[in-house]
Amino acid sequence: MDEHTPNGTTDPAPPPAAAPEPPAAPALRETRAGEPAPSLPEAEPARFGAWLARARERRHLSLDDVAHMTKIRRAILEALERDARRELPEKVFVMGYVRSVANAVGLDVDEALRRFQDSWPDDGPGVLPTGEGEPPPARSWAWVAPVGAAILFAAVAWFIVNLL
Repeated sequence: MDEHTPNGTTDPAPPPAAAPEPPAAPALRETRAGEPAPSLPEAEPARFGAWLARARERRHLSLDDVAHMTKIRRAILEALERDARRELPEKVFVMGYVRSVANAVGLDVDEALRRFQDSWPDDGPGVLPTGEGEPPPARSWAWVAPVGAAILFAAVAWFIVNLL
């Protein structure tokens, strides 16, 4: 298909577009259990749960399968995959869950824990994991005076009744 240019010469047809290359297969790495684990693309720190869910889906495992394998409640697994920190227990417990889930879905445990740590930065001691809420109110001792007065009144009344 040659086209004529305004000066009367012919230009060759443009070269055909190259077909897009298929995506490369994920690199395999050995897990602690000795079986190959897919190296999944880098995830944003805030998307740790999505990274974990993709690894589970690549193994064709349902949340119920993982719950059965790890003995972790499905609600916890769902919250972990949604990055729902408010629905999860303290960080130290979640780290144990991450370790178990990573083993179950064939991920490198150390990489999973590193990604989890990156997605859930240390908030420091005494800070709620969600970063929300107020510290509990100071204990009120206002109840002590009325109760003490009632006990004192009862003791005096008993003493008077028994002496008379």
